[in-house]
Amino acid sequence: MKKKIGFILAALFVGLYFSQAQTQAATEKITYSVKTKLPASQSDAAKSYFDLKLAPGQKETLTLYLTNHSEQEIKLHIEPNTAVTNKNGVFDYSFSKTKDQLDKSLRFSFRDLVTGPKDVTLKGKETKEVSYELTLPKESFDGILLGGFYISQKDEEKAEPKQMIVNKKAYAIAVSIRETDKKITSELKLNEVKPALENYRTIVTANLQNPQPELIKQMKVVAKIMKAGDTQVLHQTERDQLGMVPNSNFDFPISWDNQPLEQGEYTLDLTVTSANGDWHFSKNFTIAGKEAKQLNQTAVDLPKEDNRLLLLCGILSGIILLLVVGFIWREKQRRK
Repeated sequence: MKKKIGFILAALFVGLYFSQAQTQAATEKITYSVKTKLPASQSDAAKSYFDLKLAPGQKETLTLYLTNHSEQEIKLHIEPNTAVTNKNGVFDYSFSKTKDQLDKSLRFSFRDLVTGPKDVTLKGKETKEVSYELTLPKESFDGILLGGFYISQKDEEKAEPKQMIVNKKAYAIAVSIRETDKKITSELKLNEVKPALENYRTIVTANLQNPQPELIKQMKVVAKIMKAGDTQVLHQTERDQLGMVPNSNFDFPISWDNQPLEQGEYTLDLTVTSANGDWHFSKNFTIAGKEAKQLNQTAVDLPKEDNRLLLLCGILSGIILLLVVGFIWREKQRRK
């Protein structure tokens, strides 16, 4: 009994040691920090990000304080990006997309309205004040224009080239801009539904679009897929605590439960509840045979087809063919 207790205590001590070591290593990775200098146009001083109330055509200076906590020189890359909704239903400021790559309902791209340095070098223990000029379009807009600064360390990947996965510390500083207090009626659209792969696993994606300049918060999505004309649910995915940034879209993934995609006509039944409102969609879609075959061949963890029956049928067909050919040849010889 004493040996068992000693073993358990030793295991706990070892686990605690490695946990502390990992925490310390993670802390040591944080070599820099970012803070904002809030301008006079800030709507809410309690918020640490930029929450601005501006006028059409107005210019505003957005300032960041960048601090290097390490002894070594570091290089930071700063991207002013338009906010998007990623595939997990999360607000994302890390994508450097041009206006053509963003949602078609977006009138103005935050990225196109900001000028300033993209790369900043910090000496050991140095803090720099870096400013960016935001110039709004002269044309007025209602609702929210949302973007952000995405700050990452440029030389982190070079520090550990042998690692396959490098944990990169990055900061995202949101910039929310309003010109008017007009209330926006939320809207949600269901666009294309199609088969796809996610992490090499079979899925069907339903593209959801928020075409209005307003956030959609606390979304719960329930998606069911049936054969067209049938009520039996073949595949179902439920997710909650999702959100969508203004004027954005994303592909909501519906798991195919590690099964091969099959050619046919299907119906998607999709329900969304949120803090902004509720929506229900029903849409028919087709999975083509060629498309399903290509995706299934690339997918992993699919049940392997049993080809023994096909092989046996092929062998029997070959034997029968040989017998028929032999019979015909023998009849011709007999007639001669």
